[in-house]
Amino acid sequence: MRKNRGLPGKQQNNLCRRGKGITKNPPAFERVSGIRHPMFDLSNPIRADVPAASHGWPTLVIEQHAERRFRPSRCILGTSIAKSLLQGSSTGSGLCKRGDNWFTSICSRRKLRGSAMRATEGRGEAIGHHGELIQGVFEDEGARLCRGLVSLPCPHLTSKAEFRAVSEEGVSVVPRRCEKARRAAELALQRFAEAGTGGQLTVESNIPIGRGMGSSTADVLASILAVLDYLGIQASPDCVMQLAVNAETACDSTLFSGPTVLFAHHEGTVIEAFRKSLPRVDLVSIDTAPGKVVDTLDFEPAQYNPAEIELFRPLRALLRHAVNVSDLILLGRVATASTRINERFLPKPRVNDIEAIGVRHGALGVQAAHSGTVVGLIFDPASENNAERLTLAVRDLRNQGFEASVVTQ
Repeated sequence: MRKNRGLPGKQQNNLCRRGKGITKNPPAFERVSGIRHPMFDLSNPIRADVPAASHGWPTLVIEQHAERRFRPSRCILGTSIAKSLLQGSSTGSGLCKRGDNWFTSICSRRKLRGSAMRATEGRGEAIGHHGELIQGVFEDEGARLCRGLVSLPCPHLTSKAEFRAVSEEGVSVVPRRCEKARRAAELALQRFAEAGTGGQLTVESNIPIGRGMGSSTADVLASILAVLDYLGIQASPDCVMQLAVNAETACDSTLFSGPTVLFAHHEGTVIEAFRKSLPRVDLVSIDTAPGKVVDTLDFEPAQYNPAEIELFRPLRALLRHAVNVSDLILLGRVATASTRINERFLPKPRVNDIEAIGVRHGALGVQAAHSGTVVGLIFDPASENNAERLTLAVRDLRNQGFEASVVTQ
């Protein structure tokens, strides 16, 4: 995930570099009409060629058709959620449905000694991710270009926060490196608590740091949810995400569960909500630079050229279609295209070799942390001999010197 300031006003021109042939119309719904290799042929509105790797997956010919837009509805985060509304997941989290969206609410229930007593602590939990399926520049409902992404959630990667109220002002945090989490808790207290409220924040996480897997976002969200749990406050997802963006400049979309969202990570808003959740996939995870840590605050955000900006429009439509009909093949191709575009800004060592091994063993595509070091080969968990394919891919990657492991959802 790219972390930089938002893109208001005149900065749009620097990012967009709108020129002749770059349309300003809202994105249209496109369908796949055929397959060509090895270039993307965007026949309408312009042609934009994206070089494919020597061992890449087939790319697509795209036609435009009438668009169907989706406006995300708002939902409310309840901190003391009735058990009848909770649905368990692999991480023990619950999902509270409001309208058309599902909002991940992992706050624990407040501990009360009688209805008149206030909680002295609160807990929250948030998940990490394995990079993104797509990250780029997209048009919002007002045809304004903004940076956005779709994260690939990993429920087994979690950050857990506990907030305990103290009599002193301010918030202390353990471990001390979780400064963003501390800031997030302070912002939540300033927004919702009485003046002078302070506390002790403890964060525990199994998410690797500096790999582009959402460790800081998970810490921040878990801390906000812990404070809300302590206060017994109901807050909208929009409010929670704004607090998260203010605490760390940008955040991922892992707060949301259920219908997939295209998320403006620098603004904390949903660009588009699709009809369905991401279909389940299996991954072979590869850390392409184990000794490297990417500091997303210092990382220079991508400056896309006009052809790349135009390419994100059909890729968005293809992703929408892939999610709504659970088409894993198309999902893999969209992820591969986004990974290749990102190679110009944060190249992954030997990504072509990784792609070649994936093709050899039936992977559907490759996805990446666009501001990190990890890459994932996407496999269909329902395909024949999938377990054997995963094992063979891991073996070949390790023989080539990569650190590889299987990740299942």
